Amino acid sequence: AFELVENEMVVTCPNAKALFYSINDSNFEEIAYSQGRGPGELSQFPYGIAILNDYIILGDSPLQRLLIYDKEGVSFSVQRIKDQGGFVAVFTTNYDSLIITQNNDPSQLARLYNPYTKTTIQLMNFETPYTETYLANGRMEIIDDKLLFANFYGGYVSIWSISENKEIDRIQIYKSSENKPRVQGKYRFPPKREHTFGDVDIYHADQNLYYMVSIESKSEEYQANQIYVYDNLNDELVTTIEMEADIDVFEISGDYLYVHYEKLDKVVKYKIEVK
Repeated sequence: AFELVENEMVVTCPNAKALFYSINDSNFEEIAYSQGRGPGELSQFPYGIAILNDYIILGDSPLQRLLIYDKEGVSFSVQRIKDQGGFVAVFTTNYDSLIITQNNDPSQLARLYNPYTKTTIQLMNFETPYTETYLANGRMEIIDDKLLFANFYGGYVSIWSISENKEIDRIQIYKSSENKPRVQGKYRFPPKREHTFGDVDIYHADQNLYYMVSIESKSEEYQANQIYVYDNLNDELVTTIEMEADIDVFEISGDYLYVHYEKLDKVVKYKIEVK
């Protein structure tokens, strides 16, 4: 996992069983995980990272808890989250004491949560609840007061205003051929996905806003080593950016793109040029 907030960066490394913290692209400080996990579990952990003024928070959704580290690597605490449906990931906001938890709920996208007081500040509900929980699944990113949501099965990216607590824009990227659940006996399973959003962000250039997405695909329509750039005004693909390897996650800060290549064990910084 990888998180970038202004001049602060956190990268987690399952093999080293540690997180790495950097300021202003300087050398990384290593902070060892304070909770043991099996090797297979660490390959998926953590489920989101939130950076606050004094703390780094890792989401541990299988156990429904937050792992809270101070930035000096001195103190550590665990906070359980008890909520209907539970959370699937955590995210940084531009409010120092608040984080966003993405919820596992067909009627609720996320909530604004205060880990200091252990209270929910605001619920972010879908205008029309989904009929199945998996239909509400997707990638999420927080940019200033905006929440970006890339819906897996809907194939769209939407922008939510956190302060207004509503969706304010949406663009269709791809269409799913099948959204109905697979039924086997008394069990219901999500349909297989042909395309899946890998990551999502937005980039501001002059007066223009661009959606930038990576897409994992079982077909040759999309490539895992490319970022697809869409114009917000015309809702159309304007360019693709080919990267040096398959993209795990990426972040945008100002005019720079940071890409985490997990298999290459590195984060690379690029200057963004949209033509």
